[in-house]
Amino acid sequence: YYVSPSGSDNNNGQSTNSAFRNISKAISVLNAGDTLQVAPGSYTSFTVSKSGTSSAPINILATNALIDGGNTAINLSGSFLNVAGFEVANTSSHAVLISGKNITFKNFIVRNSVNENMGSNGSCSGSGGWGSGLKVMVGGENILLENGSIYRNCGEGLGITRGINITARNLTAYDNFSVNFYLDN
Repeated sequence: YYVSPSGSDNNNGQSTNSAFRNISKAISVLNAGDTLQVAPGSYTSFTVSKSGTSSAPINILATNALIDGGNTAINLSGSFLNVAGFEVANTSSHAVLISGKNITFKNFIVRNSVNENMGSNGSCSGSGGWGSGLKVMVGGENILLENGSIYRNCGEGLGITRGINITARNLTAYDNFSVNFYLDN
């Protein structure tokens, strides 16, 4: 399946010429083993609560795709998901939230988010919740985070709290308001 800023949710999404417009619309038709190709451009937030299988994961692969704004830009609560190639910016809470199992999230940028902690002068104040640019939370299990940058978030950079079997490899976190890497339990 395909998504493009020039697509339409009335299309069938089965080619670049008949791409969907919104990632959420495309996710609604995905099944185990399907791959969604996300074309360059700006998109709204999305949640993946569907699951693939160990032999047929759901793949969501982006090239220069920006998820800009929203409360949480990418929420991965399903299982057997491979998600790659996204840039996330300007969210009010966690930019990326992972609570599913058997998920790979790679080749990403998470920046300028957790803005619930931003003061009226535009600087981070810490007055909101302690969100993370990228958060693996309770329920997250068998997660691979790879090849990413997490910076200038008004909270933690990477927060891994009570996840099980989490691998974080080749990540850079800097200039986050709170700790860059927060590993707990």
